[in-house]
Amino acid sequence: MRRPCRLRLIVMLWLFVCYIAAGCSKNETHTEQTAADDKAAYEKDGLSITHPKEWSLLHDEAGIFAERTVALETPGDSRISLYLYQNSPKTIEDLAANVEKQLKLLSSPQVENYQQKNIQIAGFNGLQLSWTSNNLGETRNQLTILNITQSPTQALLQFHLFDDEIEQLQLALESFINGITFNR
Repeated sequence: MRRPCRLRLIVMLWLFVCYIAAGCSKNETHTEQTAADDKAAYEKDGLSITHPKEWSLLHDEAGIFAERTVALETPGDSRISLYLYQNSPKTIEDLAANVEKQLKLLSSPQVENYQQKNIQIAGFNGLQLSWTSNNLGETRNQLTILNITQSPTQALLQFHLFDDEIEQLQLALESFINGITFNR
């Protein structure tokens, strides 16, 4: 009589192990699917951008400072802008000086702790500006400008991040940068 109980126990343990193994493989598949589902793509006129699904496209049009500007916004209101130049290239320093002027970073009494530093992200050199603004409350700002291509189209990428998104998006930036391609 002991054999059927032992056999039943072995069969139950084997079924339990199979159930656990099947559950783990389902979770792995779901995680891979979710990672793919968390991305969105934007393509137009030879430009392809893969970005987090929760970011929204603000515009893709001719701009004041560039021949073409593609802007995205995050759920936390941070903005990512890609400036494309074919005929009149700009430098990172040109874009930084324009930001300083527009936001009055050097002269406004509402701007505190303004700093600039050279950085590198995903192998691209850039400039990072950081400051705290005290307009309607204290807001931390971090603006990063990278030169991601020179030829045939020059592209400057600008991340303007606010408060908690400064830390949250640091890991996503490299993946985002690597998800930009030019087909012309």
